[in-house]
Amino acid sequence: MDQNLLAQRFREMYPVIKLDLDEYDPDKTYDHMVFLCRNGRCTKIIYGSKINYLSKDRHLDIWHMDSIPDMVYEADPKSLLIDSSGSVDLSKFPNLERISIRQMDPKLIELDDSLTHLKSISLRGTDNEFPEWIRLCPNLEELWINDCKISKLPDWLSELPIKRMQLMSVPMTDLPAWLPNLPLDDFEVEGLPLGKIPLVYRDWQKRSIHLPNCGIKEIPEWLGEATWLRSINLSHNSIDEVPSFLLEKLRINNLNLSHNCIQELPTGVWASQSFSELNLSHNLLKELPDDFGKMRVMKLKLNHNPIEELPPLKYCMNEILDLSETNLQYPMFWKQDHTWLQYMEALIVPDWWDMEMITAARRLIGFPEYKIYRHMEYLEKFVDGSQEKFGQLTHPAFHSIFDLPLKDTQL
Repeated sequence: MDQNLLAQRFREMYPVIKLDLDEYDPDKTYDHMVFLCRNGRCTKIIYGSKINYLSKDRHLDIWHMDSIPDMVYEADPKSLLIDSSGSVDLSKFPNLERISIRQMDPKLIELDDSLTHLKSISLRGTDNEFPEWIRLCPNLEELWINDCKISKLPDWLSELPIKRMQLMSVPMTDLPAWLPNLPLDDFEVEGLPLGKIPLVYRDWQKRSIHLPNCGIKEIPEWLGEATWLRSINLSHNSIDEVPSFLLEKLRINNLNLSHNCIQELPTGVWASQSFSELNLSHNLLKELPDDFGKMRVMKLKLNHNPIEELPPLKYCMNEILDLSETNLQYPMFWKQDHTWLQYMEALIVPDWWDMEMITAARRLIGFPEYKIYRHMEYLEKFVDGSQEKFGQLTHPAFHSIFDLPLKDTQL
């Protein structure tokens, strides 16, 4: 069947009901998927049976289908998203390259060894063991496992050419020793109950460690031997100390220790440091070392610390310096020179600063019109409710129609 005609057939067979939020009746049973809208944009989905085929993009969505109709196999997708549905035979999609499986048993996926094009697999919300059929994908390059009950990765996974992997919110207490055997360019771990930095990183000459929200309590001494490290993200853990060897022995370019329990920083180690980004926000820091201002840093985050004084950050190249939720007060919020702030576009200060303090700070900086925003003012003016996200990797293949404004979708 012509692919454009097939897409039209699916839209006719599985229409979407679009309702304003105040029109929705939660006690009513709807035959199709419902989009609840506000100002022309979908804000919530009430899931129901739905098949959508974007023929131009060669992307197929299958939602809440207990039985997959034979007509589905007339489609020729390159990417497939299947959610809470029955058994599907991937072997009938000979050109399929990417698949995302959500909220269903991956064992319901059928595959024989004839499908060699599959390059990317995403598992989300699955409850069973790691699916064996993945070993039949000799060209697999991307593997994304999110919010699953998979507690162990099979050893045969080390035989596949995986270049990008993400493990998020799965009950793994350690990482397999064979990980360095994979040709990984990007590897991120988040929300695993590890409790410590896994030993696999000790001899794995990987330039980055990404382990936020993994219950880590300390930075082990052996990490100081990993001289190849350039980026470390240990945010959202329970670390209470930054060991001096981390800065003395390593040349870290990007260091994220935000959302921990750090009360003080090592002294005498900052003058030789050069960071593209240093994030120490959301800790318990009350003061900073005297040599802290001697480091070079492109982006610095110190907000949400009970800091009372700030050394001159002459080599800090932030466009905006966020000092919100700190205890900085005029006239003691700079120890020495304060004119270095004139090279930044704006300063964000705690909400409890009044206009007298802001005016005095502008006078010290030397510019009466210098942009100083209280925290909530800045959020309302520029951020407008945006949310900080864990991790850097997102799956590029599965921004489905349900992630877009309604005007951008084919329904």
